[in-house]
Amino acid sequence: MTRSPLAAVRSWPEDVRVRYRAAGYWTGETFAAFIEDRTARFAGNLAAVGQDATGNPQRWTYAELGERVRAAAARFAAGGITPGDRVVVALPNVTEYLEAVLGLFRLGALPVFALPTHRELELTQFCVLADAAALVVAVGADRVDHVALYQKISAQVADRGIAPPALIDVTTWASEPAPGESGSGTDRGAAGDPRPAHRAGRDRGCAGRPRGRAGRGRRGPWPSVIPANARDLPTPPWSSGSSPPRTSPTRSRRPSAPPPRGPCRRPSCRRGGSPWTRSR
Repeated sequence: MTRSPLAAVRSWPEDVRVRYRAAGYWTGETFAAFIEDRTARFAGNLAAVGQDATGNPQRWTYAELGERVRAAAARFAAGGITPGDRVVVALPNVTEYLEAVLGLFRLGALPVFALPTHRELELTQFCVLADAAALVVAVGADRVDHVALYQKISAQVADRGIAPPALIDVTTWASEPAPGESGSGTDRGAAGDPRPAHRAGRDRGCAGRPRGRAGRGRRGPWPSVIPANARDLPTPPWSSGSSPPRTSPTRSRRPSAPPPRGPCRRPSCRRGGSPWTRSR
């Protein structure tokens, strides 16, 4: 099923692009290529420690993470997800979160991040606005009937004239074998390739690090995720050389000693002196 195309993104002036590329903030590396390179480079290092959606403890190396990401991309492709599709991800803090998000990046699809506590109202709005091709959940998490929830969401999305998303349950991934691999995806976003990709910037202000105790290989941060047609970041007001503004909240200071007061006149106070001493 063909979904609506991505909206055009306004690019930035050429001098801004040149400055960010010269500073190393922007490279030609896509997120799919980043995943393939790092999982191969640090294959034996510990990548993630946590629990899966069924409650079993997991401990993955980067090599194992790479295999699971490829399997997740194959599962999404077998479910009808194509490059450029939007997918709403509403998962708790489980290791399948890494598989799902990185698998979507590898496939060239766009994750739309939702909270696991979001319900009918929020998820319906996400699916409508994004024209989502799928909704990724962990069925039964937090004792929620996600099947019934999905049926309500699908009905409301269809009432608005939009094709309902498919339901993808990550709790079945551990027991069901992954279909054939859907392709490496490492060439997405290359020059002349019309398929969407996500560029891996080296912005240290990234807040998009995957959940869980995920390792970084070396001390480099996880990359921020930027659509390929966005290309560059806006120029911050302090980019001319000055430091970014720093603000500190106003703190109220407590007095070092209580203010002078008269003797306590409460009948229940046996001391009859300082009101700052509780009666016994």
